[in-house]
Amino acid sequence: MKLKIIADNYTGNKKLKECWGFSVIIGDDILFDTADSAETFLYNAKQLDVDLSAIKKVVISHDHWDHIGGLEALLKINPNITVYGLPGFSENFKKLIKKYGARLEEIDTYHEIADNIFVSGAFSTAYKSGLLQEQALIVKGEEGAAVIYGCAHPGVVKMIKNIKKSLPGEINLIMGGFHLAQKSSREIKDIIKELKDLGVKKAAPTHCTGEAAISMFKEAYAHNFIPAKAGMSLTC
Repeated sequence: MKLKIIADNYTGNKKLKECWGFSVIIGDDILFDTADSAETFLYNAKQLDVDLSAIKKVVISHDHWDHIGGLEALLKINPNITVYGLPGFSENFKKLIKKYGARLEEIDTYHEIADNIFVSGAFSTAYKSGLLQEQALIVKGEEGAAVIYGCAHPGVVKMIKNIKKSLPGEINLIMGGFHLAQKSSREIKDIIKELKDLGVKKAAPTHCTGEAAISMFKEAYAHNFIPAKAGMSLTC
């Protein structure tokens, strides 16, 4: 299965816009997150020849602005899609989906949404004065599974441990925002060790992971480190 990063904090392609956000397309018709703005999302999608009218399903990791910024623009182009959110997402998010007549699915358990493609179910964590719900996307490939995060607010290790309870086989890759910018070097080192102990073969940290943490992943994973950037394609 082919994965392509549409939007991210980093880009190796001068034709693409950098942003504080994240978006990945899986195959030709499944999208994970929609970047930080309609401008970035639409521009990068056009540059990468992504046909937004062909999208059938959109999985939103969590309903923060840097992951849903391009969603309304997508719905205007293609309202005949299914959006996978979570019960804990805001009412404004849910109203937006209904406004354009798209289908909203709120699945809070591990669930297959297409052949060999799964949502992780809901993970909750304290955030500011309330609770935040987040989900990951899992893509099963020949070399094992790829787990794609938006920001991993509930904890990159916690999410992997729970996903492994439902996911048979090995985890070949973790990719996306790991939310480690505020962690100490000691904490990051321990997290990397736990991920390796859990059998995670390759790592592609980006977005909100933090520069220091990305450097530590690069050192620890060596040739199994993938420098994730907008425009990058990989196969799992």
